[in-house]
Amino acid sequence: MSTTLRCIALTCSLLALAGCGGKSVEELVAQAEQHLASGDYKSATVELKNALQRDGANPRARWLLGRLYLDTGNLPSAEKELRRARELGWDANDTTPALARAQLAQGEYAEVAALSGDGLEAPAAAQLLAAQALAQLALGQTAYAEELVAAAFDKAPDSVDAKMAEARVLATRGDATGALIVLEEVLGDAPKLAAAWSLKGDILMRQQILPEAVAAFDQAIALQKNNFADRLKRAMVNLQQHDFEAAQADATVLLKAAPQHPASNYVQGILHFQNKQYAQAITALSVAEPAADQYPLTLFYLGSAHFMEGNRDQAALFASRFVKRLPDNVAGRKLLALLRLQQGRFTEVQELVQPVLDRNPDDVGALNIMANALLRDGKTEEGLALLTRVAELQPDSPAAQVRLGAGLLMTGRDDEAIEHMEMALTLDPEFQQADILLVMNQLRKQDFDGAIEAAKAFRRRNPGQVTPHNLLGKVYLASGRTEEARASFNKALELDPGDPAANHSLAAMAVEAGDPTAARRYYQTILEHHEDSLSALLQLAALDAR
Repeated sequence: MSTTLRCIALTCSLLALAGCGGKSVEELVAQAEQHLASGDYKSATVELKNALQRDGANPRARWLLGRLYLDTGNLPSAEKELRRARELGWDANDTTPALARAQLAQGEYAEVAALSGDGLEAPAAAQLLAAQALAQLALGQTAYAEELVAAAFDKAPDSVDAKMAEARVLATRGDATGALIVLEEVLGDAPKLAAAWSLKGDILMRQQILPEAVAAFDQAIALQKNNFADRLKRAMVNLQQHDFEAAQADATVLLKAAPQHPASNYVQGILHFQNKQYAQAITALSVAEPAADQYPLTLFYLGSAHFMEGNRDQAALFASRFVKRLPDNVAGRKLLALLRLQQGRFTEVQELVQPVLDRNPDDVGALNIMANALLRDGKTEEGLALLTRVAELQPDSPAAQVRLGAGLLMTGRDDEAIEHMEMALTLDPEFQQADILLVMNQLRKQDFDGAIEAAKAFRRRNPGQVTPHNLLGKVYLASGRTEEARASFNKALELDPGDPAANHSLAAMAVEAGDPTAARRYYQTILEHHEDSLSALLQLAALDAR
């Protein structure tokens, strides 16, 4: 070696010693153990890596680093260090059960089954057998898993690992009560065992005992730092409970830990959807989409968010994928049926909704969708029969009366339709849809006087709202009473200066009168209040092109 290289090597050695403060390997390992005892994993990692820089063949340092990685969820590194510790002669009673846990958590079930328990003391043998039982359980070999649990208890009757495995087997068998009894025994002996609290939360979540599930996950998270899995489950339970504030708190932590993780974005996407932030929901749920096999509701919420944003083709794509994946999901079938209804694919709507009605003939949402499809498919009597059924199921619903009235209008049964519209207004005098349909029915018959009276009655019932004035203005226009129409639209603008409907109507009247300057002013007023109004922008462009 040249003099220069020797100097460099010496300098590096001195720097390494300086970084360790001149401590021996034993001192570094001892300090690491102190950090581990206090839960300071970061400092422990530094000390152990420094020790291994000094002595890469130190079995204790390898063992402690492997256990640290196991506790913090760095499973591949844990497996590597535990194997190395075993090769260096560290006690198999420590390394073998720990290695089994690392492999089990990574889904390496065959490797877990292949681990030998020869020469292990009873407690370690029980731990290994419990891990092997869980591996068999994951492979669907429940009976064999039970045999391994029994063997674990034979080795160590009080083994916590054996009891945990027993609880999981019972839960898999459908004996949630038995599993919870075993877990209470475990927690009585080991109240700070995070895995026991986590399993308890899992079982309670499956039993839909949600507040207690949250409490169990609270304990698991408090006892184990960086507990991503339990925080995710707690967030999902809180979503089910509509505790969106708590779910958002967890989602924020999850996203900080793993910004591109599908699960983090799945939770955040649902929260955006609940907050009616549909564009943000689409962004987050798109990150979660590759994990749709694990989180199939991703497809449902993507379909729903695109639907709300007006992206009908994309909405139909996601809704169709969701129904194929979960054909018995009622909400998914209804969503896809609504989209197919808008596409005019009425036969598909009926095929989608009929299984829902077969299971629940009184599902009002499904009845309304089916009735709409039947009416638009020319099957008027069948459609009206379903709307009549909805009105019977919801005798106090003005919306049900209006839907039935609208269906009757489609068949020309005007007198019956008006009866149901008036019934809707009796149930709710402020229900605007009924008034609007009554006015439109009179216009359809060109009964302008009747339409004006109906519109005035609508205005009397809703004196402070814009819609009645706009509707009356439209009726006046249709009947040729231009100045009265203008007065109605201007009254609407007194209530809401930026109202698009009134401004559009007045602008159209100005264009008709040959006054493009006035028309431009009305469109600009819309944009002052609704800067993204595409219709106003297009009309201004049309005026400029003249």
